[in-house]
Amino acid sequence: MVQLDILDSRRVLAYMGVQSSLLDRICGCQYEDETLVALRDRVLAGDGGQATLDPAGVLKFAGRICVPRVGDLIQLILSKAHVKAEHLRPGGEFQRLSISEWEWDRITMDFVAGLPWTSRGVDSIWVIVDQLSKSTHFLPVQSSFSTEILARIYIR
Repeated sequence: MVQLDILDSRRVLAYMGVQSSLLDRICGCQYEDETLVALRDRVLAGDGGQATLDPAGVLKFAGRICVPRVGDLIQLILSKAHVKAEHLRPGGEFQRLSISEWEWDRITMDFVAGLPWTSRGVDSIWVIVDQLSKSTHFLPVQSSFSTEILARIYIR
């Protein structure tokens, strides 16, 4: 559908919409299926349960379109929905990502020690480099911290 509106001599407003012809065909065939006609009548009477009519007049059950069992409509939908594997093409070349076996292989740690004491009692910097996530952490620590305290700091 294309709609053109001429606003004045210098401006034109254009609108173009796309709609599936399959949905129109399903909606039209819903009137040919006796079961769906009876369900539509119940919906219009207010006793449709989970069945509803959308603003376009398409009969739906639990939010899904009711496909009538008329002609070859179901076969057409199934043939359009399924694509053979040999017709699928990958988006590009397949590249394997290198992931280390051990997560800890890519993490290095070092200490910068012998710095002057700060007011908080810190005299060292713990440098942690994680090459996997490409991040670096500089943590102020005391050189007298035990490995247990350093582990708590690292996990935090």
